[in-house]
Amino acid sequence: MAKFCNGCGAALAANAQFCGSCGASVAQVAPPPAAGPAPSPYVPPVQYPAAGVAPPGGTNLPWIIAGAVVLLLGVAVAYLFMTRDKAEAAPEATAAGAPAEAVATEAVGAEVLKYVTSQTNIRNIATAQGPDSRVVGTLSRGQQVRGTMHRGLSGDSYWFKLADGRGYVSAINLSDGPPGPETAATASVRPPLPNGTYCSVITNSGNLRIRNAPAGAVIGAMPRGSRFQAFDQQYDRAGYIWVHIQPIDGRYPIGWVLSSYISC
Repeated sequence: MAKFCNGCGAALAANAQFCGSCGASVAQVAPPPAAGPAPSPYVPPVQYPAAGVAPPGGTNLPWIIAGAVVLLLGVAVAYLFMTRDKAEAAPEATAAGAPAEAVATEAVGAEVLKYVTSQTNIRNIATAQGPDSRVVGTLSRGQQVRGTMHRGLSGDSYWFKLADGRGYVSAINLSDGPPGPETAATASVRPPLPNGTYCSVITNSGNLRIRNAPAGAVIGAMPRGSRFQAFDQQYDRAGYIWVHIQPIDGRYPIGWVLSSYISC
């Protein structure tokens, strides 16, 4: 690259220290630095928005929809739990809050006078079946009772609701007139059990079969109206209730009968 004198402008030799034309000293001029690569433009780092924060110019709509869905699911689950708890508590509330005596029965006649034909139990409701039925008293043979006849709560039975409010008596143990004199006890009459409950057979037709065990083999049968004492009960595999009985008449064997056909 050619150099020139700063004083007179004459051309200078490559290694000249003084100008050959005017004698001026020539300063060593460093060549300009080589041009390097152009610097890269500054690019700011990308900043991602935090969860739940909409980017500039964006919207929170997807997060709002997701939150609403979660809230609705929570409300639905809570409602299901509340309704289930109420449904499970309803039977207990009914049993505890409404006494068994409050169960309505259908009256089938006006108030009348009846006579007790054999010792019988007074029950709190018009049935001898189920856990709510319980003995609340007894009536002796020959007693006069006043009340109204009602349809039973189970089967085709009829029950006499006592006018004094003590409870219900099975109609099978009542008559319109006083019973006749009792016959003297014979060898065929079994002695009463101290813990037995007096009951009667209430089959619509035919005899009630007596079995050797719940749902077991038939060992005998009793006609409608037969009296016996019940002293135990069991459920069979199908859920039926079988009652262990001792017939008063010694001609009939001690065994098990289906609870659907007796009244106690």
